[in-house]
Amino acid sequence: MGFWVCGKLSYWLHGFRPAAAAWEGDYIGKLISVEFQIGISCGVVFYHREIDVYFAVHGDDFTFCGLEEDLMWIKDLMVLWYEIKVRAVLE
Repeated sequence: MGFWVCGKLSYWLHGFRPAAAAWEGDYIGKLISVEFQIGISCGVVFYHREIDVYFAVHGDDFTFCGLEEDLMWIKDLMVLWYEIKVRAVLE
């Protein structure tokens, strides 16, 4: 017979139901702290009134729309918060 060990997780793991909610709560809190507003009809769409930047989130992918200098501002903030990769900037 095998020996089984059981333990309690200190953090949510990818794939566990609460993990997605914890991730969403984390990025929403950070974005609201820099004055982004959550979309009224969709909770994964955001807008910043002062700098006129829109974006949508799908899982851990963020897609932004705005002027280049404004996109660099949010990129610089996100680098402080998370380990990120900028895949492309389209003009």
